[in-house]
Amino acid sequence: MSTNKHELVISVPSNGFLEIEYMLRVYLSEFLGISYDINQENTDSDTVLSIGDSSLTIRNAFWRQATPEYRLTDIPTKVDKSTLTIGKKDYPCICLYGKNVLTTEEKSWTLENDILANGFFMLSRWEEHVNKKRDLHNRFPATAALAVKQGFLNRPIVNEYTEILWAVLKEMGIQQSRKERSFEMVPTHDVDMPYYFKNTAHYLKKTVWQLSKLNFKQAKADTTIFLTGEGPYDYHDKQMDDAEKIGTKAHFFFMTGEKSKFDPGFNIESKKTRELLAKIKGRGHHIGLHPSYDTYKNPELFTEEKHRLEKVIGSKVTTGRQHYLRFAIPETWRIWEDNDMEWD
Repeated sequence: MSTNKHELVISVPSNGFLEIEYMLRVYLSEFLGISYDINQENTDSDTVLSIGDSSLTIRNAFWRQATPEYRLTDIPTKVDKSTLTIGKKDYPCICLYGKNVLTTEEKSWTLENDILANGFFMLSRWEEHVNKKRDLHNRFPATAALAVKQGFLNRPIVNEYTEILWAVLKEMGIQQSRKERSFEMVPTHDVDMPYYFKNTAHYLKKTVWQLSKLNFKQAKADTTIFLTGEGPYDYHDKQMDDAEKIGTKAHFFFMTGEKSKFDPGFNIESKKTRELLAKIKGRGHHIGLHPSYDTYKNPELFTEEKHRLEKVIGSKVTTGRQHYLRFAIPETWRIWEDNDMEWD
């Protein structure tokens, strides 16, 4: 280990070590781009960040008392929305666990607000695992979330914790520079149906139905769409054009599942769809998976649909978005991880 006095060294208690280590990685590596050394202490005490003879202690307010299973009763019933003063600046800071207090004594800072447990609560979404409330599609409803109940849904509180941590590290004399971050536009498009009509039979069936209802105007409109190929779903070229105008690439998430009550079930292997996929790849845009309605808890079905798309496009699929935004904690995370998916 280096003896550089400006090196950041962190001591982490054994209670909650994996969770704390994850949050330190998020705050320090991913957000700030700071290097550090970490030591595991065989104790249930606090996390201590040291730079030379300066230190910041973050109270272990959660894992010192919580069970490993995480319980519904561990979700706070109220939060503190006050601010913390660091140097001469006030920082917004929501406290879920601990107390919203920062004390300073010579070269020692103590943060009673457990921002490590707070951040893990928000990012891991363990709240959705222990709270069994669900909507008609078996999704965790936003109205059941602590962030909605306590009125901080629209605040990026994990980013706020990062800024607080960085402010204290600067007071401690850190010599490293934080990573510069920039805005990036990422256009994404779920392709439930690539075309208005799946095939000629689909057009004929729909038109006959419209005529049987004496809906001549719609039947005429459908015929125009069928003959010209310019339907309300056929915006793929425009979506690619728009992305290229701003210097980026679009992501298209295609479905490959069978038809069901909530899945359209188009043929990903049809000539027309293959031509569209080839065009998207040829223009340098991205193709991902739009897993069907029941894949969120069905690893075999997810893998089958992913492999079907990979076979058609001839390359690996690593991105996507769950259909109907169905996502179960932790089951869907594990399915995505097991299938080498990078992001949703």
